Amino acid sequence: MHALRNVVTLRANVAFPAEVSPQRHIAAVVDRINAQLPPEIRVLSALKLPHKFNLRRLCKGRAYDYFL
Repeated sequence: MHALRNVVTLRANVAFPAEVSPQRHIAAVVDRINAQLPPEIRVLSALKLPHKFNLRRLCKGRAYDYFL
């Protein structure tokens, strides 16, 4: 079984120096997460979202493909 293009939410408290741009913050978080994952699992991108964002409530659909 495998998954492709899964979307997940993650709440994390990550501190960065004020002089680091927000885009670099996100890239650094992606790098840190990928450093903890096995090579076959990768985070490709991330977005900073409002605190009240709820992925499950905003999901408009799901698609599943099964191959035998």
